[in-house]
Amino acid sequence: MAYEQFPDFVTTRGTKLPILNLKGKPYLQVAHRIAWFREDHPTNKIIASAQTSNNDYVLFKAEIFRKDDTLWVTAHKREDQKHFADFIEKAETGSIGRALALIGYGTQFTASEFDEGERLADAPVGQVKNINRDRLLADVYAYVKKMTEATSAETTKTFMLSHGFPSWDDVIKAPTEKIQALSAKLREELRDG
Repeated sequence: MAYEQFPDFVTTRGTKLPILNLKGKPYLQVAHRIAWFREDHPTNKIIASAQTSNNDYVLFKAEIFRKDDTLWVTAHKREDQKHFADFIEKAETGSIGRALALIGYGTQFTASEFDEGERLADAPVGQVKNINRDRLLADVYAYVKKMTEATSAETTKTFMLSHGFPSWDDVIKAPTEKIQALSAKLREELRDG
């Protein structure tokens, strides 16, 4: 199946990773998340194993270990045979993709994988604003790309540094409110630019 692409994502080491347009949302394939992770952590281990399996479904667990062999993150993925003929491979790949996203590799490009919709996993207290963080990150990424094209990489880097974001990882890890403020400043800069 052919997908329209968003602009490529460029890692801090300069590797271009293609971002797919999956139902209007940016998506970084698991293979590319693994490549990005391996760039930063070439000796860390990723282990995926089937936890439950039968002819109808499989549940996989992925674990990522730090360089010193301590567990960094665990994630699970279940797939049903009725949805995919290759449901075992889908579950294995999905569990690895989720684990990588949990530690920041492709978090902003997981389409709706972490969107809980109306089925919240936790119990929010008080009023919750409905902010789609993935969409916000994708917008910021697009603004940064536009700014770089309109000016230069150095100008964009200086702008990002002046707003407290020395790297894309810092944007990903920032609180949503800080990302919203950055998005507004980028829009303003592009409009006034």
